Amino acid sequence: PGVYRPLIPYAARHNLRLVLLNMHGYPESTTYSDAELDRLEGTPMEQELALKIRGVELAVFLRWFIETEHIPPVTEVEGSRKIGGVSVLAWSGGNSVSLAMFAHAHALPQDTQKLLGAYLRTLILYGA
Repeated sequence: PGVYRPLIPYAARHNLRLVLLNMHGYPESTTYSDAELDRLEGTPMEQELALKIRGVELAVFLRWFIETEHIPPVTEVEGSRKIGGVSVLAWSGGNSVSLAMFAHAHALPQDTQKLLGAYLRTLILYGA
């Protein structure tokens, strides 16, 4: 997403890697299927299911990214300073997806819960 592009030069200077994801339906992302749109516009139960699916999708992506890119787990060094792991920064409507991931963490496979528990450092909600 363009809102985060100004962070790129700072990230490199501080040995951080940014991965910028667009939600479905935004430029350079996949569109929602008709069934997904129906769920999003449906009953409260259907909307809850739609959010759960998006949250699980984010968790699956994070697991894939951690494993594929060989991200080191969160480790404490020098007392309280931490290194490694991943932080999730969500903006605007993306907050609902990141919160849904945490709200439905119990629905994830145990090994995914354990992996994310060792790698997730921070959740930052921006423009909620």
